[in-house]
Amino acid sequence: MPNVYQYSLDRLNEELDEVTSLGIPSVIFFGIPKKKKDAVGSGAYDEHGIVQEAIRQTKANYPDLIVIADTCMCEYTDHGHCGVIHDGDVDNDESLTLLAQTAVSQAEAGADIIAPSNMMDGFVAASARGARRSRV
Repeated sequence: MPNVYQYSLDRLNEELDEVTSLGIPSVIFFGIPKKKKDAVGSGAYDEHGIVQEAIRQTKANYPDLIVIADTCMCEYTDHGHCGVIHDGDVDNDESLTLLAQTAVSQAEAGADIIAPSNMMDGFVAASARGARRSRV
């Protein structure tokens, strides 16, 4: 996409300096994992995943910046779907469990807003249950 760029963590502050100097109040993070993608999108809910680390770095250095976390697994799965696939079908229940883990890990990292771009039925309710269990 034109004018859309990927930034590594070592360049993130440079970009956020410009963002804040322009008075932009918020950013949204979409992650591209460094590790190999897998069938269950494990990079999405990795405590040290790219989005989680970017959130922590941003909140440490730009505490007033509103951080939005894209909550999906499509960029982390080797098949590109936002859920887990078994025998050619999307397993909504298993996907919800992993997506809720993703949302909780992003919130624990400091995200101000969880942005559910995934297409799983029941995601918001599943994330709320996960947040209550983790006390986020």
